Amino acid sequence: MRLGIAKGCALEISRRGIPVLTATPRLAGYFSAREMRCFRRLAWQLAGLACLLGAAGIAAALVLGDLLLGLLYRPAYEAHAGLLPG
Repeated sequence: MRLGIAKGCALEISRRGIPVLTATPRLAGYFSAREMRCFRRLAWQLAGLACLLGAAGIAAALVLGDLLLGLLYRPAYEAHAGLLPG
């Protein structure tokens, strides 16, 4: 029964356009088997990975933001990068 709940949550996440992690079935399996230690460990690892990727994205935007703006759009956008929030 609990596996069905986890599957429903994964479907809801995928409907919203957020990629479903490949660890979702493992998380559901750990939870349904009541292996809470493994469940918590994997959940913390995924949360750490999400934080790491978020921090890397912010750092890349701060360091390379103006350059990427000029490369992806036009130099006219790059000249006015100071108007953008951040």
